[in-house]
Amino acid sequence: GNASLVFDFTATSFGLNLGTATSTLSAGTIDLRTTSGFFGNGAGSTTLAISSGAQLLASTASNTRSLSGLTLNNSGTVQANSFGLAGTTTSVVNNQAGGRIHASGAEVNFQSGSTLTNAGTLRATGSAGVLRFNNAIPTANLGTVDLVSGAHAYFASSSTLTNTGQTLAVP
Repeated sequence: GNASLVFDFTATSFGLNLGTATSTLSAGTIDLRTTSGFFGNGAGSTTLAISSGAQLLASTASNTRSLSGLTLNNSGTVQANSFGLAGTTTSVVNNQAGGRIHASGAEVNFQSGSTLTNAGTLRATGSAGVLRFNNAIPTANLGTVDLVSGAHAYFASSSTLTNTGQTLAVP
């Protein structure tokens, strides 16, 4: 079977700095139970790659986990099960073919200043499952957005989602 790496600390402000490198999760699960997230030194210099069959998980409701200052290349699964996961202002999120970003009864936020390319699936499930797009989000491809069992996609007030030259504005 595949291994799991669980970060479960009493201090919820603990973050993992990946530095200037490419880090690859090729199999198994990383569960960010109580950390504040993964941080890098800029989307151009830090990459977190989740391979097909691997999973980055935020499984507990202690706080929102952030992906900041890095490029996320996801071919596996990135999933928030209870509280939330946020791609912050200096992140590039590439959800590649076969990749899934899943808000399972939780919220996944794409923050202003982050860039999203989705060739896989963005999924939200359950009445608390939310995909939230805050302010201006450039995207080369919105891909598949799958809202299941009462889930929602929200655009913050005055948000725009620019998709291959077409702009969808919130009324």
